[in-house]
Amino acid sequence: MKKFLRNAILAGVILMFTSSASAADISLPQPKTSGGKVLFEVLHYRKSVREFYDTALTREQLSQILWAANGTTYDKYSDRKGHVNPAAMGIYAVDVYAVMADGIYLYQPDKHALKLIAAGDFRATTTLGQDFVKVAPLNLVYVENVSAWEKSPRPINREHQIAFANVAAGTMAQSVALAAGAEDLGNCVRASIDIKAFKRAAKLSSKQNVLLAQTVGDSPLVAKG
Repeated sequence: MKKFLRNAILAGVILMFTSSASAADISLPQPKTSGGKVLFEVLHYRKSVREFYDTALTREQLSQILWAANGTTYDKYSDRKGHVNPAAMGIYAVDVYAVMADGIYLYQPDKHALKLIAAGDFRATTTLGQDFVKVAPLNLVYVENVSAWEKSPRPINREHQIAFANVAAGTMAQSVALAAGAEDLGNCVRASIDIKAFKRAAKLSSKQNVLLAQTVGDSPLVAKG
C-alpha cells in the first residue's frame, strides 16, 4: 500500500512537472511591419478553409497573427501609439485568447506576449463539433470585456456596447485573415463555440462575453509562395 501511494505521488509530481514545463508564458518576436505580399493580392486570395495540418506555428508566425489581431502600433510622425485595429471611442473592449495544443493564452498587446491561462489541450472547447478545429495549431477566441466600457467619457447603452464589440471583433478577424494569407496560412472565422466549456477552461468572469472564434494554421488548400 505504501509503495502504491509513493508511486502515485511520484507520478503526480512527474505529470505536474511535465505539464508546467510544456506550457508557459510566451514572449513573441517583434512583428514585421514592411515587406511581404501585396495587400490586394492577399485580399484577392482570401478565403475560409476547413482543412488544416497539425503543424505548430513558428514564433514568427504567431507574432504576425497576434499582432494583426490586437497589436499596437507607433506613428513616428505624430509620435503617437495606436492599435492595428480601430475601436469605438478608443475603448479596446475585445481581448484575444490563443488556444493551442499546450494551453490557453491571453494575448497582451502592450507586451506583445502570450500569458498562460490554463495548461492543456482545450481546442475542442472552441467548437461545437467541427473536427478540423481540434487538429489546427491555433484557435483565436475574441472575448468582450464589459468592464472596459466603464472607461467611456460618456454613457454607452448596452445595445451600442454589443454592436461596437462585434464590429471590433469582425475587424480583428479580417486583419488576422489577411495576415494569415500573407504567411501562406489558412484561416476560418467561426461562431460555433462551446461557450460554457470555453468560459470554464479560460476562467472567464460573468463580465466577459465570447464573440467569435477563428482557426489558423497551415492548410493543403492554401497555395504557397
